Amino acid sequence: MLAGHKLVWIDNKKAGSSTIATLLRDFFDRNASMLVGCDDAFTDARRAYCPQYGPRYCSTLCLSHATLSRYVHFAFVRDPVARFYSALSTATDRVASPHYREPTTYAGVARMLEGMRDGKCTLAGGKRFNVHLESQSLSLSSAALWRPPAIANNYSHHLAQSGPRYMVPLDFIGRIEHLADDFLELVDLIEKVNGVPPLTPERRRALEAKLRSSSAPMASRPLPTRVGTTVGPNLVNVRTAKGSALEQRIRNASLDELVRRTYAQDVACGFGVV
Repeated sequence: MLAGHKLVWIDNKKAGSSTIATLLRDFFDRNASMLVGCDDAFTDARRAYCPQYGPRYCSTLCLSHATLSRYVHFAFVRDPVARFYSALSTATDRVASPHYREPTTYAGVARMLEGMRDGKCTLAGGKRFNVHLESQSLSLSSAALWRPPAIANNYSHHLAQSGPRYMVPLDFIGRIEHLADDFLELVDLIEKVNGVPPLTPERRRALEAKLRSSSAPMASRPLPTRVGTTVGPNLVNVRTAKGSALEQRIRNASLDELVRRTYAQDVACGFGVV
C-alpha cells in the first residue's frame, strides 16, 4: 500500500511481482511497504480467518473502509499457462520451498491438476499447496472486511458474522505481457482519481524509458518439441525451449490444455480450501 499516492497493489504471484515492487519503490515511494499494517486485535482475528498463512497473507483484511472506498486498487495478470510452469518451478524448488511436495513428473502434475478441478486440494503426505499455484481469480478476489461503525472495534465478532467474504474492489487490472502500456495507463488513472499527477513530468519520462527498455514479454512460451523423445502424449524438444528444466521435461499440448481448463475456474487450492 502506498498511502501517499492512495494506491493499493494486489499481488498476484508469478505475474511480475518483483518487477512491479521495484517500479513502485523506485518511482513512487522508496519506503513503500508491501504489507498493510494491522493493530494487534485485528491481526489476531485475521490469523483465525486464514490460519495457514503468516502475516504476509490475507493482509487485505486490514484495509480500512476509508481505504477501500478512496484508494485505487490494482493488480496484474499473466497468461495462465506460462504462469503455471513458472509457479510449478518455484514450488518444486526444494531449497526455496522445503515444506511442499508438488509432483515433478508429467503423470504427477496431470493428476494434481485433475484433482484441483475436482476440488481435491491435498498432496501426498497431506502437504498443502504452495501459494504460487493458487489461481489468479483467487488472488484477485482478495478478502476485504467492511467494518460497520457499530462494531468497528470488535473485529472477531464482525469476522464471525460477516458470512461470505467481501472482495477488494479492483479499479485496474493490467497484463504483464503489456506491462509498459498498462502500467502507464495505471499512472493516468491515479492522476484522474486523485486529481494530481503521481509523478513529475521528469519522473514519468524516466519511468516510461525504464518500462520501454526493460519490459520483456512474459506471454506463454511456444510449446517446445524434443525430437525423438516422448514425454506424456506428445513430443517435446528441449533445444528450442525456454523456461525451467522441469517445464522442458513435462510440458506438452495436452498438459497445456489441462492447465487452461483447471485455471479457468476459481481454484482455491492455493489457500487449502475448496
